[in-house]
Amino acid sequence: MATENGGKAGLFTQMWHTMVVCCIGIKWQFKEFFSRVKKLDLTSTLYRKGDVVVITGGARGIGYDVIKILLKCDMHVIMGCRQVADGEMAGKKIRSQGILTGILKIFKLDLMSLESVREFADQIIATSLPVGILINNSGIMFAPYKLSLDGYESHFQINYLGHFYLTHMLLPVLIKSGTAQKYSRIVNVSSCVHYGGHIDFNDLDLQKHYSPKLAYMNTKQMQVISTVDMNEKFRKAGLYVRAYSNHPGVIKTDLYQHMYISKCSWMMKIWLLTSEQGAQTIVYNALSPEIEKSDEVYYANSVSTRPNPKVFDPIIQKALWDASYKRLKISEFNFHTTAEENDVKKNNQTTDKKNENIDDDVFLVQMPN
Repeated sequence: MATENGGKAGLFTQMWHTMVVCCIGIKWQFKEFFSRVKKLDLTSTLYRKGDVVVITGGARGIGYDVIKILLKCDMHVIMGCRQVADGEMAGKKIRSQGILTGILKIFKLDLMSLESVREFADQIIATSLPVGILINNSGIMFAPYKLSLDGYESHFQINYLGHFYLTHMLLPVLIKSGTAQKYSRIVNVSSCVHYGGHIDFNDLDLQKHYSPKLAYMNTKQMQVISTVDMNEKFRKAGLYVRAYSNHPGVIKTDLYQHMYISKCSWMMKIWLLTSEQGAQTIVYNALSPEIEKSDEVYYANSVSTRPNPKVFDPIIQKALWDASYKRLKISEFNFHTTAEENDVKKNNQTTDKKNENIDDDVFLVQMPN
């Protein structure tokens, strides 16, 4: 039974998890230090110009730089953040830098509350906008033990369960927006430390034996597991939707506030990537035509990379899927629109446009200061 402070894992266990995180992190830091960050050629994204994107977070960190790129591509961006005022300030800062294209809307989203996730999704659905891309970006790392408003450990709810629920809520819209020519996309921002995850389904959110490092590793692994599982379900259902997960890089952001390295800013500046560099793989997964209809599910530095083999285990996939269903009190995922219905809808839209002589680019809007 969980207590207010959670059951704390033993000292040796905590040290082991710290060592695992450090070893994985250092390995990837060296790899990234000696590699050139691949940037997406934005001219290749023109076929997604004007598309509607939903992103969680974005007032700062990697999400902020992702939004900058999306607006440069003249896209319609909906940002979900806990403090709307922070999102508005971020938007004004972006506009002050001369990025005047695209549309940015900010809605309240607190991933510590499943009710807030539901309200955020309902607000998006009420706009009737054809959302074609969902970027599950928000997250916390190595935070002290804390329960969400729904009674789940904070890493588990913010990094995984809240995003799983949001995907469930928005999936019908994503399905309707996807076509055979342009698939809808779900991008789950994971981490290289998912390789160190070890999920105990008898203590899924570590309320019995809490370790901040393991909580982060496990929830990042859950994101990749659900990405693989969803993709398989999308393919079997014949849906024009694909899910991708990625490691954006070992990035200098506020996520390191709970680590000693955050006190050595000079070291972080030398060794870690910038948030602008970290945004590249996320944008690649969201926009690149190179991976349209791709079966690859995990990327690092915009290159398909082999994830932890555990994520392909159907037993683990089913256990996580069932556990998520149980906690969210849902009976099935929102596969409400079939590929055949999508084809009919697409054909009708094409016919209407021809009859009315409406340009395909009518939806593209520029946003002034």
